[in-house]
Amino acid sequence: MSSSADNGQARNSKKKKKKGKVGKVFPMHPVIIQTGSDQEELLKRSGKGHKDLLETTHKRNSAANVITNYQMVKKGVDKFKNLKCGRRSRNGGSTGLREDAKKYTLVRGIDASISPDPLSANVANAELIGYFGHLATSTDPNISIDLEYLELILSRGADINCTDKYGQTALHEISRTWDPDVAVFMIERGSNVNQADLYGRTPLHVAAAVDFPEMIKVLLENGAYIESLTEKEMQSPLHYAARNDACESLRLLLKKGAQLHIRDYKGRTPLLLAAELDRSETSNVLLEMGARSYDVDRTGHTALQVMVTKMPAVAKEGLNQLYRCDRANRKQYYDLHLLEPLPLDSGIEVPARTVLQSIVLYNQLELIMHPVCRQLVEAKWEKFGRNGAFKQLAFNLLFILMWTVLACSLKSPFEYKFPEDIWRLILEVCGGLLTIYQIVLELKEFSDSKKKFIAWRNWRITEIEKDFKFCHPQWPQERQYLDQEVAEIKEQAPSYFADKWNLFDWLIYISLLIVTLLHVVDIFVDASGLSTATQNIFAIVIIFVWLRLMKSVRAFVRFGPFIVMLGLVASDFGTFLYLYGNFYIPYACAFWMTYGGNNGTIPSMQTVDQLMYSLFRITLVDEYDYDGMRQENVWMTYILLVTFLMISAILCINLLIAMLSNTFQRVYDNATAIAIMQQTKIILSIEDGLGKKTKRKYFDYIREFCSPQSLYYDDDMTSEGGDDLKKMTFQIKDSLEELDEFIREEQHLAHNGNISGLRAEIEDLKQKHEEGLKKVNNDLKVVQELLKAVLEQRSDRGGGGDGGIRTLPTLSTHGEPYSVPTGNQSSVPQVMMATGSPRFIGRRDTGTPKPSLLAEDSIDGGPIG
Repeated sequence: MSSSADNGQARNSKKKKKKGKVGKVFPMHPVIIQTGSDQEELLKRSGKGHKDLLETTHKRNSAANVITNYQMVKKGVDKFKNLKCGRRSRNGGSTGLREDAKKYTLVRGIDASISPDPLSANVANAELIGYFGHLATSTDPNISIDLEYLELILSRGADINCTDKYGQTALHEISRTWDPDVAVFMIERGSNVNQADLYGRTPLHVAAAVDFPEMIKVLLENGAYIESLTEKEMQSPLHYAARNDACESLRLLLKKGAQLHIRDYKGRTPLLLAAELDRSETSNVLLEMGARSYDVDRTGHTALQVMVTKMPAVAKEGLNQLYRCDRANRKQYYDLHLLEPLPLDSGIEVPARTVLQSIVLYNQLELIMHPVCRQLVEAKWEKFGRNGAFKQLAFNLLFILMWTVLACSLKSPFEYKFPEDIWRLILEVCGGLLTIYQIVLELKEFSDSKKKFIAWRNWRITEIEKDFKFCHPQWPQERQYLDQEVAEIKEQAPSYFADKWNLFDWLIYISLLIVTLLHVVDIFVDASGLSTATQNIFAIVIIFVWLRLMKSVRAFVRFGPFIVMLGLVASDFGTFLYLYGNFYIPYACAFWMTYGGNNGTIPSMQTVDQLMYSLFRITLVDEYDYDGMRQENVWMTYILLVTFLMISAILCINLLIAMLSNTFQRVYDNATAIAIMQQTKIILSIEDGLGKKTKRKYFDYIREFCSPQSLYYDDDMTSEGGDDLKKMTFQIKDSLEELDEFIREEQHLAHNGNISGLRAEIEDLKQKHEEGLKKVNNDLKVVQELLKAVLEQRSDRGGGGDGGIRTLPTLSTHGEPYSVPTGNQSSVPQVMMATGSPRFIGRRDTGTPKPSLLAEDSIDGGPIG
């Protein structure tokens, strides 16, 4: 009985040991509880039970389990040796990896804190999320995922779809940066490919955002919904590929059937979203795939207008969509109605800028030369631009002539004789009234410009701030870009003073008001000096009044480039004066010290003004008193004259000529574009002042005759060879990329086929190995029972019948009676008793020898494995 009890206790201890081994959850990665983390808070709330479990887990990960751990690791390595568990690989070697790492530096991935949901609050879930959180923050490029460790966590009861505090699952993190084999591993074990986080982003959104086409293929093949939309933001994976410049993901999603013109909560298409976020690469790809650049969102914004502002080169491709040519019928079509804002009868106030306004605001000369833009400018010029330009020119010319007559008729001192001078008084009154009227118009223009700008700025900031609530905390670059956009908009100012002609107008108005005020004072105050000063100022002002005529003349294409050239020449001349002054002032001091004032006798240098004028004449190589200067001081005359002539007459004058020549050439090369740009500025200013009736007629004309506008096409017109060559180059490039992708897919399929065959062979070998191992274990159990029986027989010194034959009790004291396996009957001959116990026949041992080490090991520990 005592031996049976001992056997029972030994077996119970073995069962306890086995249960302890099965309960080990973290054999390779001990739990690290950080101060202040959600895990620590979770354990505090859970009480002592979880703490004891955690401490027990630590104790079990000890040296006593080294052999078992080694066997399990070896088994896991053999099982997952064909899977890639590292970070995603890219073409381009280490340089490509570094660029990708730099590109996604701001993407933090999954958070190490588990979701606060009570249903998810267990140690296994916390360890699963914490493990991927640790991997997400690791900077080791060679780090890999331990799939055996994941299996242990899952076998312990971890929910494979448990989330962090932002709702992200482990599959979200895997889709961001890990090899697709890891995703397949998780999906095969129940990971939900369509589970969204708190912001509605699925693993497919993540893979599309980080430009991971291999992962996208795996997710789609395993049931991922290609049109899944985010929470309230209503953006698809195609939106996320477009907004993150993920060109490869974009092409793959479109190839798999993603909707090209799907819209989010603002009505934005992927193209409009990419343009707003300044993603030129994906914008270009979307245009190549057929995305419409003229689609309007719910606020009247178009992708074409944004592209003009942020990516002019791509905007040119968008404008190409509005032009079609029918060579067979000799027709060409311009969709001018797509460049204009919503019609007035829609009842929608559109603070957004039009395409033409953006082109003028950012001075896009290349875009203004596009056939569609030129045709729109021509249509505006024909409908209201020409009449408005002639009216402005006539009014400005009348204003100038009136003040010119007044200036030339002034006498010093001023005297009025009536009724002979009544016409002069009438002209002065009319000139003053016209000046006041011009000032009122300028104030109205400034006020309207400021109101429009403030309305546009508030509208744009409001629209951007609507996207703030959709910025993911683990993707901080999203909020950073939006904050940068808001800051740039706030720094902008109304464009009224950006036009230098408006500043020139105010200079004229203020000068005329000063002259008028001095003239009125001079009438009532008898002072000859005041009359002379007024007349001198008026003589200078009248020059600038005539220069103002160029503002109205620039609307005509013939004069536009020359007016722009004069403005640029004035800028270059200002630069020259600064450089020339650096030499002129010190030389003027040197000449004054040598020849001027009380130190010399040169008549042309006795005063400061005479000296400065003489130096200017020396610069122009004009006449100067060389003999008098030489007689005054020979050595200083040679030193000062030679050096000043070399610097001013040779260096500075030729530098000015070179600057002016460069400016002329630059303007002349773009003469047509500059002329059309100047004309467009006048047209837009005229359009702002149109009445509702005139605007209605214009929009009716655009709607009826310009949607599209059909014109005759001259078949002799050919495009430049460079454009055709460029298009052909892009087509060849796209074909090569498609061929390369096809070859890669074929190689991938062949590789997968080989792997599938190897996996089948491995499974077959594994099954045979398990069957053989099971037989060996059964044999070892039989041997163990036999050894126990032998030891019991040797320990029994008494009893037994004649001949030393005795019966043995039943070997198994617990469970069912022992039965010999079928496959082992021939190898272990036995005599069965009536009770079912085996009978052993042999001589009685007189001694009790010590059992062998093998027997002790077998009894105490059982077979290993």
